[in-house]
Amino acid sequence: SFTTSSDKKVLRAKLHSTAGGYYEIFINGQKVDDRLADPGQTDFDKRILYNTDEVTSLLSQGQNTIAVHLGSGWYDENIAFSKWANPDAAKGKQIQKTLSFGQPKFIAQLEVVYADGSSDIIASNEKWLSHPSPILKEGLFSGELYDANLVVKDWNINTSAKNLANWQPVKVLNQWPTERLEPQLLPPIRAVKKVTPIKIYQPKKNVWVFDFGQNFTGVPTINLNKLKLKPGQAIHMRYGEWADIDGNLSQKSGGGAPLLKQVDTYIASGNDQSTWTPTFTWHGFRFMELTGIDFK
Repeated sequence: SFTTSSDKKVLRAKLHSTAGGYYEIFINGQKVDDRLADPGQTDFDKRILYNTDEVTSLLSQGQNTIAVHLGSGWYDENIAFSKWANPDAAKGKQIQKTLSFGQPKFIAQLEVVYADGSSDIIASNEKWLSHPSPILKEGLFSGELYDANLVVKDWNINTSAKNLANWQPVKVLNQWPTERLEPQLLPPIRAVKKVTPIKIYQPKKNVWVFDFGQNFTGVPTINLNKLKLKPGQAIHMRYGEWADIDGNLSQKSGGGAPLLKQVDTYIASGNDQSTWTPTFTWHGFRFMELTGIDFK
């Protein structure tokens, strides 16, 4: 958290931010942007793209909070294109291929200019705090495992010291993870169209397959209110480009990652939000299979 001057009017505020990995960033609980799968992919050890957002309207007079949610993205992609190796197997001379540059990383700088011409700079540093996400596992193609029981209430707003009791200081890097930061000038990825199913199959008991009528790239939004899940109940979403005449889903087509199976899982807490959408993954599919529910 940080505090703006109480006796000065904020004229403008700009937030520069980026991550090694995907990220979403908030000021006082409000999401700064609607970009998805952000920032864009680069040779991360050579350059990382950063965003600049106008955030004047998100600031409050007095105390404010910047919060960020980090995911692996392309920076720590070690699933889709890397064959899994048994860690207990005999070690060979061949080095396993990996696309990972390490754990996700983050940097930000907020520039606040007041009406009298003075200014403040708030930058990410060793005083920031961190906490594990309710996303237990994620890959940009492979999907997310989300446990709503691990959600930290009010994590991205001004909150009490008691609510921060289990948070830990962040680790500050001793050296830069990239050669340079560059402004992100390419068009952002955004949700541009809502696609709804044209047909629903039930190939087996408690197995529901939704046909969206076309292959596309996207993420689902699940209406949790209608599912009425019990605490601890898990629902699973599998995705595929093909299903047979009865609606049985096939995941044999994986594009450039043939060993990959696209699966999202949501574990209910009993105090769930009204809808849920995966944050750090996206899928190519026409059919989505839903299991874990029992409609009477």
